[in-house]
Amino acid sequence: AQAAVAAYPGEVGVLGDRPEVGHDWGIMPWLFSPAPRSMIFIKNVLDELVDIFPSEFIHVGGDEAVKDQWQRSPAVQAQMKALGLKTENQMQGWMIAELGKHLASKGRRLIGWDEILEGDVPTSASVMSWRGEKGAVEAANKGHDVVLSPAPNLYFDNLQSDRGDEPPGRIGVQTLEAVYNYDPQPAGIDPARLGHVLGAQANAWSEYLATARQKEHAIFPRLSALAEVTWSPKAARDWRGFVARLDPQMLRYRREGIAVADSAFAVNFRPQGTRGQALKAGRAVLAMDTQAATGTIHYTLDGKAPTAASRAYAAPLTVRVGQVVMAAAFAADGRTLAAPRRYDASRAAWLSAGASDFAACPKGALGLRVPLNEGQAEDAPAYNVNIFDTCTQWVAAPLAEAKAVAIEVVRLPRNYGLAHEESALRAHYAVTEHGELVVKAGGCDGRVVGTFPLPDPATAPNRFRVSAPVKGEIGDADLCFQFTSPLADPFYTVGAASLEDRR
Repeated sequence: AQAAVAAYPGEVGVLGDRPEVGHDWGIMPWLFSPAPRSMIFIKNVLDELVDIFPSEFIHVGGDEAVKDQWQRSPAVQAQMKALGLKTENQMQGWMIAELGKHLASKGRRLIGWDEILEGDVPTSASVMSWRGEKGAVEAANKGHDVVLSPAPNLYFDNLQSDRGDEPPGRIGVQTLEAVYNYDPQPAGIDPARLGHVLGAQANAWSEYLATARQKEHAIFPRLSALAEVTWSPKAARDWRGFVARLDPQMLRYRREGIAVADSAFAVNFRPQGTRGQALKAGRAVLAMDTQAATGTIHYTLDGKAPTAASRAYAAPLTVRVGQVVMAAAFAADGRTLAAPRRYDASRAAWLSAGASDFAACPKGALGLRVPLNEGQAEDAPAYNVNIFDTCTQWVAAPLAEAKAVAIEVVRLPRNYGLAHEESALRAHYAVTEHGELVVKAGGCDGRVVGTFPLPDPATAPNRFRVSAPVKGEIGDADLCFQFTSPLADPFYTVGAASLEDRR
Protein backbone atom coordinates (compact mmCIF):
# COMPACT_ATOMS: atom_id res chain seq x y z
CA ALA A 1 0.00 0.00 0.00
CA GLN A 2 2.88 2.43 0.67
CA ALA A 3 3.58 3.06 -3.01
CA ALA A 4 -0.10 3.75 -3.71
CA VAL A 5 -0.42 6.07 -0.70
CA ALA A 6 2.75 7.88 -1.77
CA ALA A 7 1.24 8.50 -5.20
CA TYR A 8 -2.43 9.05 -4.22
CA PRO A 9 -2.62 10.00 -0.53
CA GLY A 10 -5.99 11.73 -0.91
CA GLU A 11 -7.59 8.81 -2.68
CA VAL A 12 -6.39 5.84 -0.66
CA GLY A 13 -4.51 7.13 2.41
CA VAL A 14 -5.72 6.80 6.00
CA LEU A 15 -4.32 9.80 7.85
CA GLY A 16 -3.63 12.21 5.00
CA ASP A 17 0.17 12.00 4.99
CA ARG A 18 2.27 11.30 1.91
CA PRO A 19 5.09 8.85 2.67
CA GLU A 20 8.08 8.43 0.44
CA VAL A 21 8.04 5.52 -1.97
CA GLY A 22 9.17 2.47 -0.03
CA HIS A 23 12.81 1.41 -0.21
CA ASP A 24 13.10 -0.79 2.91
CA TRP A 25 12.39 -4.49 3.44
CA GLY A 26 9.74 -5.77 5.80
CA ILE A 27 6.54 -4.38 7.30
CA MET A 28 5.48 -0.74 6.97
CA PRO A 29 2.60 1.05 8.71
CA TRP A 30 0.73 2.40 5.67
CA LEU A 31 -2.65 0.85 4.85
CA PHE A 32 -5.40 1.49 2.36
CA SER A 33 -8.32 3.38 3.80
CA PRO A 34 -11.56 1.34 3.81
CA ALA A 35 -13.52 4.53 2.99
CA PRO A 36 -15.73 4.61 -0.14
CA ARG A 37 -13.21 6.83 -1.99
CA SER A 38 -10.49 4.26 -1.45
CA MET A 39 -12.66 1.25 -2.27
CA ILE A 40 -13.67 2.85 -5.59
CA PHE A 41 -9.99 3.46 -6.39
CA ILE A 42 -8.98 -0.14 -5.56
CA LYS A 43 -11.86 -1.58 -7.58
CA ASN A 44 -10.85 0.54 -10.57
CA VAL A 45 -7.32 -0.87 -10.32
CA LEU A 46 -8.73 -4.38 -10.15
CA ASP A 47 -10.80 -3.66 -13.26
CA GLU A 48 -7.63 -2.77 -15.12
CA LEU A 49 -5.99 -6.01 -13.96
CA VAL A 50 -9.02 -7.96 -15.14
CA ASP A 51 -8.77 -6.30 -18.56
CA ILE A 52 -5.07 -7.13 -18.89
CA PHE A 53 -4.78 -10.59 -17.34
CA PRO A 54 -7.04 -13.54 -18.23
CA SER A 55 -6.28 -15.52 -15.05
CA GLU A 56 -9.14 -16.95 -13.00
CA PHE A 57 -7.57 -15.78 -9.72
CA ILE A 58 -6.63 -12.23 -8.72
CA HIS A 59 -4.33 -12.02 -5.68
CA VAL A 60 -5.06 -9.12 -3.31
CA GLY A 61 -2.35 -9.78 -0.70
CA GLY A 62 -3.63 -9.00 2.78
CA ASP A 63 -0.54 -10.18 4.64
CA GLU A 64 1.47 -8.37 7.32
CA ALA A 65 -0.96 -5.45 7.46
CA VAL A 66 -0.40 -3.99 10.92
CA LYS A 67 -3.53 -2.10 11.93
CA ASP A 68 -2.04 0.86 13.82
CA GLN A 69 -3.20 3.46 11.27
CA TRP A 70 -6.76 2.18 11.42
CA GLN A 71 -6.64 2.08 15.23
CA ARG A 72 -5.59 5.74 15.31
CA SER A 73 -8.03 6.96 12.65
CA PRO A 74 -11.34 8.42 13.92
CA ALA A 75 -12.80 7.98 10.44
CA VAL A 76 -11.95 4.28 10.27
CA GLN A 77 -13.21 3.71 13.80
CA ALA A 78 -16.49 5.43 12.89
CA GLN A 79 -16.83 3.29 9.77
CA MET A 80 -16.26 0.15 11.82
CA LYS A 81 -19.00 1.21 14.25
CA ALA A 82 -21.39 1.93 11.40
CA LEU A 83 -20.72 -1.53 9.93
CA GLY A 84 -21.08 -3.26 13.29
CA LEU A 85 -17.47 -4.45 13.32
CA LYS A 86 -15.63 -4.84 16.59
CA THR A 87 -12.03 -5.37 15.45
CA GLU A 88 -9.68 -4.09 12.78
CA ASN A 89 -9.24 -7.66 11.54
CA GLN A 90 -12.97 -7.75 10.88
CA MET A 91 -12.54 -4.46 9.01
CA GLN A 92 -9.98 -6.13 6.78
CA GLY A 93 -12.32 -9.08 6.34
CA TRP A 94 -15.06 -6.66 5.21
CA MET A 95 -12.74 -5.10 2.65
CA ILE A 96 -11.65 -8.50 1.33
CA ALA A 97 -15.28 -9.62 1.06
CA GLU A 98 -16.22 -6.45 -0.85
CA LEU A 99 -13.33 -6.91 -3.26
CA GLY A 100 -14.23 -10.59 -3.64
CA LYS A 101 -17.78 -9.70 -4.63
CA HIS A 102 -16.47 -7.15 -7.12
CA LEU A 103 -14.15 -9.69 -8.72
CA ALA A 104 -16.94 -12.29 -8.80
CA SER A 105 -19.07 -9.83 -10.76
CA LYS A 106 -16.27 -9.85 -13.35
CA GLY A 107 -16.12 -13.64 -13.46
CA ARG A 108 -12.93 -13.84 -11.39
CA ARG A 109 -11.96 -15.30 -8.00
CA LEU A 110 -10.16 -13.58 -5.16
CA ILE A 111 -7.16 -15.17 -3.48
CA GLY A 112 -5.14 -13.75 -0.59
CA TRP A 113 -2.58 -14.70 2.04
CA ASP A 114 -3.74 -16.59 5.12
CA GLU A 115 -4.13 -13.42 7.23
CA ILE A 116 -7.42 -12.81 5.44
CA LEU A 117 -8.89 -15.64 7.53
CA GLU A 118 -8.61 -13.39 10.59
CA GLY A 119 -11.49 -11.34 9.28
CA ASP A 120 -14.12 -14.05 8.70
CA VAL A 121 -14.04 -13.81 4.91
CA PRO A 122 -16.61 -15.77 2.88
CA THR A 123 -15.65 -19.21 1.57
CA SER A 124 -15.62 -17.84 -1.96
CA ALA A 125 -12.20 -16.36 -1.11
CA SER A 126 -9.26 -18.68 -1.72
CA VAL A 127 -6.34 -18.74 0.70
CA MET A 128 -2.61 -19.00 0.11
CA SER A 129 -1.00 -20.24 3.34
CA TRP A 130 2.49 -18.86 4.06
CA ARG A 131 2.66 -18.83 7.87
CA GLY A 132 3.21 -22.56 8.03
CA GLU A 133 0.35 -24.97 7.26
CA LYS A 134 -2.12 -23.92 9.95
CA GLY A 135 -3.86 -21.42 7.68
CA ALA A 136 -4.29 -23.99 4.92
CA VAL A 137 -5.71 -26.58 7.28
CA GLU A 138 -8.14 -24.08 8.81
CA ALA A 139 -9.17 -22.67 5.44
CA ALA A 140 -9.73 -26.04 3.74
CA ASN A 141 -11.76 -27.33 6.66
CA LYS A 142 -13.94 -24.20 6.43
CA GLY A 143 -14.51 -24.79 2.72
CA HIS A 144 -11.98 -22.39 1.17
CA ASP A 145 -9.81 -23.47 -1.73
CA VAL A 146 -6.17 -23.30 -0.63
CA VAL A 147 -2.66 -23.17 -2.02
CA LEU A 148 0.20 -24.35 0.18
CA SER A 149 3.09 -21.86 0.22
CA PRO A 150 4.52 -22.25 3.72
CA ALA A 151 7.64 -20.73 5.18
CA PRO A 152 10.26 -22.03 5.52
CA ASN A 153 9.54 -25.15 3.46
CA LEU A 154 8.72 -23.46 0.16
CA TYR A 155 10.58 -20.19 0.57
CA PHE A 156 13.23 -20.55 -2.09
CA ASP A 157 15.10 -17.45 -0.93
CA ASN A 158 16.30 -19.71 1.90
CA LEU A 159 19.87 -20.87 1.34
CA GLN A 160 20.46 -24.36 0.03
CA SER A 161 23.57 -25.11 2.09
CA ASP A 162 25.68 -23.62 4.86
CA ARG A 163 28.73 -23.23 2.62
CA GLY A 164 30.30 -19.82 2.22
CA ASP A 165 29.76 -19.79 -1.55
CA GLU A 166 25.98 -19.45 -1.26
CA PRO A 167 24.55 -16.15 -2.57
CA PRO A 168 22.43 -13.88 -0.33
CA GLY A 169 19.16 -15.10 1.16
CA ARG A 170 17.55 -16.33 4.34
CA ILE A 171 19.88 -18.48 6.43
CA GLY A 172 17.37 -21.21 7.28
CA VAL A 173 18.71 -23.89 4.92
CA GLN A 174 16.13 -25.65 2.75
CA THR A 175 17.88 -28.39 0.84
CA LEU A 176 16.69 -30.00 -2.37
CA GLU A 177 15.79 -33.13 -0.40
CA ALA A 178 13.81 -31.10 2.15
CA VAL A 179 11.72 -29.61 -0.66
CA TYR A 180 11.18 -33.04 -2.19
CA ASN A 181 10.02 -34.43 1.14
CA TYR A 182 7.40 -31.71 1.58
CA ASP A 183 3.83 -33.02 1.50
CA PRO A 184 1.42 -30.48 -0.07
CA GLN A 185 -1.53 -32.23 1.59
CA PRO A 186 -0.77 -31.60 5.27
CA ALA A 187 -2.17 -33.58 8.15
CA GLY A 188 -5.23 -32.04 9.75
CA ILE A 189 -7.31 -31.47 6.65
CA ASP A 190 -10.51 -33.49 6.72
CA PRO A 191 -10.17 -36.16 3.99
CA ALA A 192 -13.50 -35.00 2.61
CA ARG A 193 -12.00 -31.50 2.20
CA LEU A 194 -8.75 -32.46 0.44
CA GLY A 195 -10.33 -31.44 -2.84
CA HIS A 196 -9.96 -27.84 -1.68
CA VAL A 197 -6.15 -28.13 -1.94
CA LEU A 198 -5.41 -26.61 -5.33
CA GLY A 199 -1.66 -27.17 -5.15
CA ALA A 200 1.55 -25.63 -3.87
CA GLN A 201 3.60 -22.56 -4.70
CA ALA A 202 7.24 -21.66 -4.02
CA ASN A 203 8.25 -18.09 -3.20
CA ALA A 204 11.62 -16.46 -3.86
CA TRP A 205 11.48 -12.97 -2.34
CA SER A 206 13.81 -10.89 -4.43
CA GLU A 207 14.88 -8.22 -1.92
CA TYR A 208 17.74 -10.62 -1.19
CA LEU A 209 18.22 -11.73 -4.80
CA ALA A 210 19.67 -8.84 -6.77
CA THR A 211 20.58 -10.56 -10.05
CA ALA A 212 18.99 -12.96 -12.52
CA ARG A 213 21.71 -15.48 -11.70
CA GLN A 214 20.88 -15.37 -7.99
CA LYS A 215 17.18 -15.86 -8.70
CA GLU A 216 17.89 -18.84 -10.95
CA HIS A 217 20.23 -20.32 -8.34
CA ALA A 218 17.48 -20.03 -5.72
CA ILE A 219 14.74 -21.53 -7.90
CA PHE A 220 16.43 -24.35 -9.83
CA PRO A 221 16.54 -27.32 -9.31
CA ARG A 222 14.30 -27.02 -6.22
CA LEU A 223 11.42 -26.16 -8.55
CA SER A 224 11.84 -29.60 -10.15
CA ALA A 225 11.45 -31.18 -6.71
CA LEU A 226 8.32 -29.18 -5.96
CA ALA A 227 6.82 -30.01 -9.36
CA GLU A 228 7.27 -33.73 -8.82
CA VAL A 229 5.82 -33.85 -5.31
CA THR A 230 2.90 -31.62 -6.31
CA TRP A 231 2.02 -33.48 -9.48
CA SER A 232 2.72 -37.03 -8.32
CA PRO A 233 0.71 -39.34 -6.05
CA LYS A 234 2.33 -39.69 -2.66
CA ALA A 235 2.93 -43.41 -3.20
CA ALA A 236 4.90 -42.70 -6.38
CA ARG A 237 7.39 -40.29 -4.80
CA ASP A 238 10.92 -41.63 -4.60
CA TRP A 239 13.84 -39.41 -3.58
CA ARG A 240 16.56 -41.68 -5.00
CA GLY A 241 14.66 -42.07 -8.25
CA PHE A 242 14.19 -38.30 -8.44
CA VAL A 243 17.93 -37.71 -8.01
CA ALA A 244 18.63 -40.09 -10.90
CA ARG A 245 16.07 -38.40 -13.13
CA LEU A 246 17.35 -34.97 -12.18
CA ASP A 247 20.79 -35.68 -13.66
CA PRO A 248 19.74 -35.17 -17.32
CA GLN A 249 17.49 -32.29 -16.27
CA MET A 250 20.52 -30.51 -14.77
CA LEU A 251 22.23 -30.85 -18.15
CA ARG A 252 19.19 -29.29 -19.82
CA TYR A 253 19.20 -26.38 -17.39
CA ARG A 254 22.88 -25.70 -18.07
CA ARG A 255 22.41 -26.03 -21.82
CA GLU A 256 19.73 -23.33 -21.65
CA GLY A 257 22.09 -21.02 -19.75
CA ILE A 258 20.22 -21.28 -16.44
CA ALA A 259 22.42 -20.74 -13.38
CA VAL A 260 21.11 -23.88 -11.71
CA ALA A 261 22.38 -24.48 -8.17
CA ASP A 262 24.68 -27.45 -7.68
CA SER A 263 24.42 -27.25 -3.88
CA ALA A 264 22.90 -30.72 -3.50
CA PHE A 265 25.81 -32.32 -5.39
CA ALA A 266 28.71 -30.17 -4.19
CA VAL A 267 31.23 -31.59 -1.75
CA ASN A 268 30.92 -30.45 1.86
CA PHE A 269 34.06 -30.53 3.98
CA ARG A 270 33.59 -31.61 7.60
CA PRO A 271 36.81 -31.10 9.59
CA GLN A 272 36.88 -33.07 12.83
CA GLY A 273 37.98 -31.20 15.95
CA THR A 274 38.84 -27.52 16.33
CA ARG A 275 41.21 -25.31 14.38
CA GLY A 276 43.38 -25.02 17.45
CA GLN A 277 43.76 -28.79 17.64
CA ALA A 278 44.67 -28.92 13.94
CA LEU A 279 47.24 -26.16 14.31
CA LYS A 280 48.82 -27.82 17.34
CA ALA A 281 48.98 -31.22 15.66
CA GLY A 282 49.88 -29.97 12.20
CA ARG A 283 47.09 -32.04 10.69
CA ALA A 284 43.34 -32.47 10.69
CA VAL A 285 40.92 -35.29 10.02
CA LEU A 286 38.59 -34.29 7.18
CA ALA A 287 35.30 -35.93 6.27
CA MET A 288 33.52 -35.21 2.99
CA ASP A 289 29.96 -35.69 1.80
CA THR A 290 27.28 -34.34 -0.51
CA GLN A 291 23.65 -33.61 0.30
CA ALA A 292 22.33 -35.93 -2.40
CA ALA A 293 24.77 -38.74 -1.54
CA THR A 294 25.05 -39.65 -5.21
CA GLY A 295 28.07 -40.24 -7.41
CA THR A 296 31.61 -40.88 -6.18
CA ILE A 297 33.74 -38.19 -4.56
CA HIS A 298 37.23 -37.92 -6.03
CA TYR A 299 39.86 -35.60 -4.60
CA THR A 300 43.40 -34.29 -4.82
CA LEU A 301 45.69 -32.94 -2.11
CA ASP A 302 47.77 -30.54 -4.21
CA GLY A 303 45.15 -27.97 -5.14
CA LYS A 304 44.65 -29.33 -8.68
CA ALA A 305 41.18 -30.02 -10.02
CA PRO A 306 40.20 -33.67 -9.50
CA THR A 307 39.28 -36.05 -12.30
CA ALA A 308 37.47 -39.36 -12.30
CA ALA A 309 40.92 -40.96 -12.09
CA SER A 310 41.82 -39.11 -8.87
CA ARG A 311 41.68 -40.86 -5.52
CA ALA A 312 38.16 -41.89 -4.52
CA TYR A 313 36.92 -40.84 -1.10
CA ALA A 314 35.92 -43.73 1.12
CA ALA A 315 36.51 -42.58 4.71
CA PRO A 316 37.70 -39.47 6.59
CA LEU A 317 41.29 -38.69 5.68
CA THR A 318 44.17 -37.01 7.48
CA VAL A 319 45.12 -33.70 5.88
CA ARG A 320 48.49 -32.27 6.79
CA VAL A 321 49.20 -28.59 7.23
CA GLY A 322 49.92 -26.92 3.90
CA GLN A 323 47.85 -29.28 1.78
CA VAL A 324 44.93 -28.04 -0.34
CA VAL A 325 42.09 -30.45 -0.97
CA MET A 326 40.06 -30.17 -4.17
CA ALA A 327 37.06 -32.48 -4.42
CA ALA A 328 34.04 -33.14 -6.59
CA ALA A 329 31.37 -35.82 -7.01
CA PHE A 330 31.51 -37.72 -10.31
CA ALA A 331 28.82 -39.63 -12.18
CA ALA A 332 29.43 -43.15 -13.42
CA ASP A 333 30.30 -41.80 -16.88
CA GLY A 334 33.05 -39.58 -15.48
CA ARG A 335 31.15 -36.27 -15.50
CA THR A 336 31.37 -33.95 -12.53
CA LEU A 337 28.01 -33.47 -10.83
CA ALA A 338 29.06 -30.12 -9.37
CA ALA A 339 31.96 -27.71 -9.57
CA PRO A 340 34.98 -28.81 -7.49
CA ARG A 341 35.15 -27.32 -3.99
CA ARG A 342 38.34 -26.35 -2.14
CA TYR A 343 39.55 -26.90 1.42
CA ASP A 344 42.73 -25.05 2.41
CA ALA A 345 44.67 -26.73 5.23
CA SER A 346 47.33 -24.03 5.54
CA ARG A 347 48.06 -22.40 8.90
CA ALA A 348 46.88 -19.08 7.43
CA ALA A 349 43.50 -20.61 6.51
CA TRP A 350 43.05 -22.25 9.90
CA LEU A 351 43.85 -18.89 11.51
CA SER A 352 41.19 -17.09 9.42
CA ALA A 353 37.39 -16.96 9.47
CA GLY A 354 34.85 -15.50 7.05
CA ALA A 355 31.26 -14.39 7.43
CA SER A 356 29.89 -17.94 7.12
CA ASP A 357 32.16 -19.12 9.94
CA PHE A 358 30.70 -16.77 12.54
CA ALA A 359 27.88 -17.57 14.95
CA ALA A 360 25.27 -15.45 16.68
CA CYS A 361 25.94 -14.02 20.11
CA PRO A 362 24.00 -15.47 23.08
CA LYS A 363 20.21 -15.07 22.88
CA GLY A 364 20.42 -14.28 19.17
CA ALA A 365 20.25 -15.98 15.78
CA LEU A 366 21.71 -15.22 12.39
CA GLY A 367 18.72 -14.91 10.09
CA LEU A 368 19.84 -13.26 6.86
CA ARG A 369 22.75 -13.43 4.44
CA VAL A 370 22.88 -9.96 2.90
CA PRO A 371 24.97 -8.23 0.22
CA LEU A 372 27.28 -5.31 0.91
CA ASN A 373 25.14 -2.94 -1.15
CA GLU A 374 21.53 -2.91 -2.32
CA GLY A 375 21.32 -4.10 -5.92
CA GLN A 376 24.81 -5.60 -5.77
CA ALA A 377 25.51 -7.38 -9.07
CA GLU A 378 27.86 -10.03 -7.66
CA ASP A 379 27.16 -12.91 -5.26
CA ALA A 380 29.99 -11.78 -3.02
CA PRO A 381 30.62 -10.21 -0.66
CA ALA A 382 27.75 -11.41 1.50
CA TYR A 383 27.41 -11.40 5.28
CA ASN A 384 25.44 -13.50 7.76
CA VAL A 385 23.70 -11.16 10.20
CA ASN A 386 21.20 -10.94 13.02
CA ILE A 387 19.26 -7.80 12.10
CA PHE A 388 18.19 -7.40 15.73
CA ASP A 389 21.68 -7.41 17.24
CA THR A 390 24.98 -6.11 15.82
CA CYS A 391 26.99 -8.85 17.50
CA THR A 392 28.66 -12.02 16.21
CA GLN A 393 31.17 -14.54 17.54
CA TRP A 394 34.04 -16.61 16.21
CA VAL A 395 33.47 -19.76 18.24
CA ALA A 396 36.58 -21.66 19.40
CA ALA A 397 39.01 -19.29 17.71
CA PRO A 398 42.57 -20.71 18.00
CA LEU A 399 43.84 -17.84 20.15
CA ALA A 400 46.71 -19.83 21.67
CA GLU A 401 48.34 -19.85 18.22
CA ALA A 402 47.99 -16.09 17.71
CA LYS A 403 49.50 -12.84 18.86
CA ALA A 404 46.97 -10.43 17.25
CA VAL A 405 43.66 -10.36 15.43
CA ALA A 406 42.86 -8.31 12.31
CA ILE A 407 39.19 -7.58 11.72
CA GLU A 408 37.35 -6.41 8.61
CA VAL A 409 34.56 -4.08 9.73
CA VAL A 410 31.61 -3.83 7.34
CA ARG A 411 28.88 -1.20 7.33
CA LEU A 412 25.57 -2.30 5.79
CA PRO A 413 22.31 -0.47 5.11
CA ARG A 414 19.84 -0.69 8.00
CA ASN A 415 16.85 -0.93 5.68
CA TYR A 416 14.46 -3.15 7.62
CA GLY A 417 10.81 -2.36 8.34
CA LEU A 418 10.24 -4.20 11.62
CA ALA A 419 6.88 -2.78 12.74
CA HIS A 420 6.01 -4.24 16.14
CA GLU A 421 9.21 -6.30 16.18
CA GLU A 422 11.24 -3.13 16.72
CA SER A 423 11.02 -3.87 20.44
CA ALA A 424 13.28 -6.88 19.83
CA LEU A 425 16.17 -4.67 18.68
CA ARG A 426 19.08 -4.96 21.06
CA ALA A 427 20.97 -1.74 21.79
CA HIS A 428 24.49 -1.72 23.22
CA TYR A 429 25.55 1.34 25.20
CA ALA A 430 27.92 3.58 23.24
CA VAL A 431 30.63 5.71 24.84
CA THR A 432 31.72 7.54 21.68
CA GLU A 433 29.76 9.59 19.14
CA HIS A 434 29.18 6.84 16.56
CA GLY A 435 29.65 3.84 18.83
CA GLU A 436 32.47 1.33 18.97
CA LEU A 437 33.50 -2.15 18.01
CA VAL A 438 34.28 -3.98 21.26
CA VAL A 439 36.29 -7.18 20.87
CA LYS A 440 36.28 -9.67 23.74
CA ALA A 441 38.14 -12.94 24.22
CA GLY A 442 36.32 -15.68 26.07
CA GLY A 443 32.86 -14.84 24.76
CA CYS A 444 30.68 -11.77 25.09
CA ASP A 445 31.23 -11.65 28.85
CA GLY A 446 34.96 -12.16 28.46
CA ARG A 447 38.04 -9.94 28.58
CA VAL A 448 38.11 -6.83 26.37
CA VAL A 449 41.08 -7.07 24.00
CA GLY A 450 40.23 -4.06 21.87
CA THR A 451 37.81 -1.15 21.59
CA PHE A 452 37.64 0.77 18.31
CA PRO A 453 35.56 3.97 17.95
CA LEU A 454 33.57 3.83 14.73
CA PRO A 455 34.03 6.64 12.19
CA ASP A 456 31.32 8.97 10.93
CA PRO A 457 29.24 6.76 8.58
CA ALA A 458 28.53 9.77 6.37
CA THR A 459 32.17 10.07 5.33
CA ALA A 460 33.90 6.75 6.10
CA PRO A 461 34.25 3.83 3.67
CA ASN A 462 31.86 0.92 4.17
CA ARG A 463 34.73 -1.52 4.76
CA PHE A 464 37.86 -0.97 6.84
CA ARG A 465 40.23 -2.95 9.05
CA VAL A 466 41.29 -2.77 12.69
CA SER A 467 43.58 -4.97 14.75
CA ALA A 468 44.19 -5.85 18.40
CA PRO A 469 46.69 -7.98 20.33
CA VAL A 470 45.50 -11.30 21.75
CA LYS A 471 48.68 -12.44 23.51
CA GLY A 472 48.54 -14.70 26.52
CA GLU A 473 45.40 -16.67 25.63
CA ILE A 474 45.48 -20.38 26.47
CA GLY A 475 43.76 -22.78 24.10
CA ASP A 476 40.70 -22.10 21.96
CA ALA A 477 38.31 -19.33 23.03
CA ASP A 478 35.31 -17.52 21.58
CA LEU A 479 36.00 -14.08 20.09
CA CYS A 480 33.00 -11.75 20.49
CA PHE A 481 32.57 -8.81 18.11
CA GLN A 482 30.05 -6.36 19.54
CA PHE A 483 29.08 -3.06 17.89
CA THR A 484 27.58 -0.27 19.99
CA SER A 485 26.50 1.96 17.11
CA PRO A 486 23.14 3.73 17.63
CA LEU A 487 20.10 1.95 16.24
CA ALA A 488 19.44 4.98 14.03
CA ASP A 489 22.83 4.49 12.32
CA PRO A 490 23.69 1.92 9.65
CA PHE A 491 24.15 -1.72 10.58
CA TYR A 492 27.65 -3.05 11.33
CA THR A 493 29.07 -6.55 11.18
CA VAL A 494 32.40 -8.33 10.87
CA GLY A 495 33.16 -9.54 7.37
CA ALA A 496 36.28 -11.53 8.19
CA ALA A 497 38.85 -12.00 10.92
CA SER A 498 42.39 -13.33 10.77
CA LEU A 499 44.79 -14.17 13.54
CA GLU A 500 48.45 -13.25 13.24
CA ASP A 501 50.49 -16.40 13.70
CA ARG A 502 52.60 -16.28 16.84
CA ARG A 503 55.27 -18.41 15.17
